[in-house]
Amino acid sequence: MPSEYIICVDESGDLGLRNFNANFPIFLVAMAIFNRDKYENEVVPAFESLKREFFGRVDIPLHEIDIRRGVGPIRTLRGQERRQEFRFELREALSAAPFMITAAWFDKRTLIRPAAQAEDLYGRCFLGCAIPLWTFLPDLAVGGSRAELVVESRGDKEDAALGQTVEALAKGDVLLDLRLGFDLRFVGKRDLHIGVEIADLVANPIARHALGLEQPSLPFALIRDKFLAPGDSLDLNR
Repeated sequence: MPSEYIICVDESGDLGLRNFNANFPIFLVAMAIFNRDKYENEVVPAFESLKREFFGRVDIPLHEIDIRRGVGPIRTLRGQERRQEFRFELREALSAAPFMITAAWFDKRTLIRPAAQAEDLYGRCFLGCAIPLWTFLPDLAVGGSRAELVVESRGDKEDAALGQTVEALAKGDVLLDLRLGFDLRFVGKRDLHIGVEIADLVANPIARHALGLEQPSLPFALIRDKFLAPGDSLDLNR
């Protein structure tokens, strides 16, 4: 039967493991977890209202990197004061939105055999995100409800690999034979999905926090209390 949950996934960083940016050696996957009713009746209207207020339309994608760099839609806002006002209102919307987070990451500097790790790095981070779901959302066990899982597409090969991971979760072939059912759906970068936009907005602040850095536009403190499991995120290097 349909789940009461919508889980949206995005990442921060890239999968390059040899010539990576030494100032940002993190690859992180984040999940934003929504109650379906609250997502449809509170989250979506709030973020559409924010878009309409500042851009006059709702078909504007919110990407963390654009907001941080002051490019994309935010560049159309006239004056630094108006842009700062938008960032403030976005922070308020994120803080007030009813959703939870789980995240998992690798520090590329500690990988012993980077060539061997490259292919499954995303999948391992995805599974790290999924671990808390069995404890905190037990009704998602296979045989019960299935969560709608919305993921930004990364290409045919990569999407197929994630599909195999999701199938393995449903069969109990990974993670101590624990099972978890998802209805997987991919969206493109140009598609407008507010849940995936929120996953994108929180991923970089979490990654920077893991490095001991701050993200001025969207401070980590905004989302600190939204983590599903104790602790900020799962460090898979340990």
